[in-house]
Amino acid sequence: MWRETERFSSSLAVRASLGTSYSPPVKNKLWACPGSGLNIEIPVFKNPKTVLDTHAPVTTVSPAAGTYNTSIAVSLSANEAAKIYFTTNGTAPTTASPLYGSPIVIAASTAIQFYPIDTVDNHEAVKSAIFSITTGPPSYGFTGFFSPVNNPPYLNTANAGQAIPVKWRLIDGSGMPVSDPASFKSLTSYLVNCGSFSGDPANATEEHAAGSSGPQYLGDGNWHLNWKTSKTYARQCRMMVLTLGDNSTHTARFKFNK
Repeated sequence: MWRETERFSSSLAVRASLGTSYSPPVKNKLWACPGSGLNIEIPVFKNPKTVLDTHAPVTTVSPAAGTYNTSIAVSLSANEAAKIYFTTNGTAPTTASPLYGSPIVIAASTAIQFYPIDTVDNHEAVKSAIFSITTGPPSYGFTGFFSPVNNPPYLNTANAGQAIPVKWRLIDGSGMPVSDPASFKSLTSYLVNCGSFSGDPANATEEHAAGSSGPQYLGDGNWHLNWKTSKTYARQCRMMVLTLGDNSTHTARFKFNK
């Protein structure tokens, strides 16, 4: 008949076999069969050391806080499993605040405050990321005018009523070519003195492309508009004005023959 007995061992080898740390003693159960000489010893490990998670989650914001010239979608993520509470109304977030689940769309200047809590209630201190959204028009880098139109102080000559190719190139703030039709605002001209080239821009006439085609994009930021001049411009000097979507203006001088 087998009998169960107990004894204690502090064998490091036995404890190490578990691949973790245990506090001594190690309790062994010994099963013995009297008179047979058979004994079976089974270790029972007691008092495992528990490693407590005391580290607060860390939140990452993407894209980084800063100034942007368009609306953006902001993502919040933690370095471990955690719930992230946030606000965009200037108040500090609590567990009653909105729970982050998808990117936050920012269309105007906003401060996002966030507060993550992990699965064992560790929490990061409330932090914030401030995003400034500029709502003004973009700024363009202008190159031109290109041949056959020459830039001031050169005086271009043309026959009244002819179409004049007006060409220019635009890049954005990062140096990339601009292909957006909204980069063009208007082409106008106004009467000026042929000697001083002074005149009143308030009396400008809206100009149009030949065939009402409008400005044409040729690639790599290059634009082309065939200005259909009026026959009534005969014997006049006029200032041509190209106005872009960023409200910048670029001019060229013309003298029209009959």
